[in-house]
Amino acid sequence: MSGDELFEQRLRRNLRRLADELIEGPGPEIEAAVDRRPHWYQLPRPTRRGLGRVLPGWSRSARGLLVGLWVACAVLLLGGGVVMGLALAGSGVPYRTVRPGPEQAALNALPGPLAVFRGDRLLVLSPGVAKPRPVADRAPGSAPQWSADGAWLAFLGAGQHLHVVPAGGGPGRVALPWPVTAFTWSPAADLVAAIPAAGPDAGGLVVVGAAPGGSRSSTPEVVAPLASSFVWSDDGHRLAYSVPGVGSAPDRVVVADLVDGRRTVLADEPPAGTGIQLAGFWPNGAGLLAWLDPGRSAAAEATGLELVAVPLAGGPVRPLATTFVYLPWLVWSPGGGRLALVAQHGAFPWSGSQVEVCRPATGQCRALPNPRGWVTLDPAWSPDGRSLAVVRAPVLGDGTGSGLDGWDQARRLWIVPASGGLGRPVRGARAGATAPRFGVSGTTVVYATPTSVQSVPVDGGRSTTLLGGLQGELDSAGPDGFGKLPWGGVPAWQP
Repeated sequence: MSGDELFEQRLRRNLRRLADELIEGPGPEIEAAVDRRPHWYQLPRPTRRGLGRVLPGWSRSARGLLVGLWVACAVLLLGGGVVMGLALAGSGVPYRTVRPGPEQAALNALPGPLAVFRGDRLLVLSPGVAKPRPVADRAPGSAPQWSADGAWLAFLGAGQHLHVVPAGGGPGRVALPWPVTAFTWSPAADLVAAIPAAGPDAGGLVVVGAAPGGSRSSTPEVVAPLASSFVWSDDGHRLAYSVPGVGSAPDRVVVADLVDGRRTVLADEPPAGTGIQLAGFWPNGAGLLAWLDPGRSAAAEATGLELVAVPLAGGPVRPLATTFVYLPWLVWSPGGGRLALVAQHGAFPWSGSQVEVCRPATGQCRALPNPRGWVTLDPAWSPDGRSLAVVRAPVLGDGTGSGLDGWDQARRLWIVPASGGLGRPVRGARAGATAPRFGVSGTTVVYATPTSVQSVPVDGGRSTTLLGGLQGELDSAGPDGFGKLPWGGVPAWQP
């Protein structure tokens, strides 16, 4: 049995142990151990590689004879090549030398495999391979996600049910036969955590294996009977989830350790009536990112909430910025010390979005300036951490979102220095850009448009279509009413 399978068995054993100790909220024994000192909202916002030498004993005549033989062989080969070429030409068979072109170079530079829906087919495009391969057919869906080892893909199918298919092709299955509101793969095992919206575990947090049978059972393990959000730690050892408060009680955050089976309730408690939406662990595991919703208001969540950094070892909770509750706009730098986010200075992304670079450990943030009349979205780090690929779009004057389709088509790809400055547009990149990602060498940027996946040199040049014919119907595939979510043809990259 492999080490990964042993680790997964251990996780499953402790998941069952946690399931036997379910709580709907902190029990009396937990409440007694919780320090209720209020830290939330207590601090002001911080300021961010000839022949003679080979045969020296041969006589001059012998070397001459050998040279003559080589010349004769060369003439025969050349004559044969000419005859073959004439024969192919006469037979009508096309015959030409094929040299690697810009399309192949762009494919070779892909940062990894990508998965994307084209109509009712889930396709995978791999580095260096010109033709995408289908892994799921006649299965309209959305939101594909890769497992950590790249062996599986999960997506939402009809009715928002969770589907899992082998990334190499083959029959898939419905992992959860109920609608789910969120799902995410473990970073260390073929396990998916999800919050079902219906069924016997509705509103709770469950974990299900990728494949049925054996150590990777498809039976869901219940981690918590109630959860409004959850995040995995980068090593896959911990699941943190928020437990909805009852009445005016605030939400609480619980960290479940899947290795030793322990569960810890964070001591910090926000003000009464505050909801918590978890956004992620810090890459080093020392803290959490979370959004605070003072009134548990769906309208407030749609227009932006305060993002805070929560150290797990104690210390003050640090406000970072007001952002939309949208995970693709929170991007950690290589090395994990900095976080690029899209700060929101208005109710809509077309009226006040700006990229900031923050250090959550200290709470320091630095805003990257917008050109006058533009907003900035979709940050992506370069491999060296010195620059960001971003998407910029013009401000919509009326603030109501009318003309949203045109605004999406007006998006442009830019490169900006992470240390500050306006940056520059990428010459040759197509209109309607979204979801950029640097190529493996950092010299190209891959991005999506409503109907294609494109690659363009960072310094500008010809944009190459890697995959076309994607679904671009904005009314059915996105974006949502607030302009955050892009169309359904945005690629999902293998982590």
